[in-house]
Amino acid sequence: MNKKLIIIIGFITISAISLWLYSGAAKFVNYFSEKPLVSLEQVYESDSLKKVYGLASNKSPIDYGFKNVVELQFSSVSDNLQLSGWFIKPDSAMPNKCLIFAHSAGKNRLEMLKYLKIITEFELQDEFCIFIPDLRNAGNSKAAPTFMGYHMSDDITSSMMLINQKFQINDFVLYGVAEGAMASALAVRKRESLFRLNHANITVDKVILDSPISAARETLKRKGNDFSIINRNLGLWLYNKKVDDYLEKMDISILLSNLNKGYLIMQNIGDEETPTDILLSKLLDQPNIELQLFDGDEHAGMIIDPDYSERYIRLAGLFLSEE
Repeated sequence: MNKKLIIIIGFITISAISLWLYSGAAKFVNYFSEKPLVSLEQVYESDSLKKVYGLASNKSPIDYGFKNVVELQFSSVSDNLQLSGWFIKPDSAMPNKCLIFAHSAGKNRLEMLKYLKIITEFELQDEFCIFIPDLRNAGNSKAAPTFMGYHMSDDITSSMMLINQKFQINDFVLYGVAEGAMASALAVRKRESLFRLNHANITVDKVILDSPISAARETLKRKGNDFSIINRNLGLWLYNKKVDDYLEKMDISILLSNLNKGYLIMQNIGDEETPTDILLSKLLDQPNIELQLFDGDEHAGMIIDPDYSERYIRLAGLFLSEE
């Protein structure tokens, strides 16, 4: 066998192995970053989805007693992805504070409608403007990978900038579920986001995290046990590149530390989607964080659980009401 043929065979072999390894890593990344876009119409027309979303017959904030609701279209600051959402104005004078709700990945703005019950029960309708967007890959917004909330955080930053520019509102409160919670935490800590918010004189005073992803890398490793070790490790490397080398920092012990803000985290102890043991390991020596645990096993949904709804609404309402 001549030397040239050996080189060709070696090149082909190395290329085939590299392609096989990359294919396995890409499969890992896609499995944990790509979910089908769920439109508003799909939820409206599905009794099972309406039950999951806790909607009953409600379709918009108007069904919860909010009269001044407008649809806003906007673009994400990171990639100009087209987004949209409901903006709710108070009946009284416009306050200088806006509450932004952030849904989980794989759902849409309708997931957050039930949380308006907190606002009505605590009579906070005149204290906040409210924005309920479809973040990327949801509802009326365009499809795009979410990467455990990393790119969704740019959509939340874009939401704050939109409200600031259209209504001259500077103070914000963020309220996120699952990936939306991670995205909310990222939005107040990522360097690019902070630069934009500081330039616009935008501040975030409080953040509520419902069943948050507390550490992206640890969560991916645990959920990726069905992949081979080599595919999982290469997948984590590739995933990190997809989130701009930020995977290690997608960790609430980092994102929520040393910030002069109020944080409330609520979580079911038996939640396996966003594991509580990972959450607890990240909250050591974090005095600015209030943690409230519930005895359930489900992922999120405490607000519509008959056993926990009253306590959940009281905790969230009191937190939002505090000066």
